Amino acid sequence: MKRFILIFTLFLTLFVFTVPGWADWTITETVFYRSPDRTQTVIKLACTSDASGTDYQLTAGRVIGKHLYSVQTDPGDGADAPAGVYTLDVEDSLNFHLLDLDGLSTSAVEVHLGSATLGLYPHMDRLPSVVLSTLGDGNKTDIYLTFVD
Repeated sequence: MKRFILIFTLFLTLFVFTVPGWADWTITETVFYRSPDRTQTVIKLACTSDASGTDYQLTAGRVIGKHLYSVQTDPGDGADAPAGVYTLDVEDSLNFHLLDLDGLSTSAVEVHLGSATLGLYPHMDRLPSVVLSTLGDGNKTDIYLTFVD
């Protein structure tokens, strides 16, 4: 019984002290439309970084069959703005890069056409994912992905 209590206490101690290292990104996904006929679907990702990068799979199936038209980044301002330039990639489910954005601003709103990497507007036959480098621990940015028919 003493051995069990000792092992349990060691496990609990290790668990309590390592949980902060398991912190993860917080990403809130919101879908809205820019046109009354819903031909332009926008997905907003409100991102709060931990101290690492992330790979976030979109969940809104409303973009399947559409084309990625643009990506807008809005780093906000103040202490929550990204700590340094960061990267954003949009990938398909096979990890093929649909759009690569490097050196994104920590203070300015930027808009990038979906055709920047491939020379065409990628067709979404699957839900894409967004891959971000770290923004700094606790730092934030908003990302708007616009899809068109």
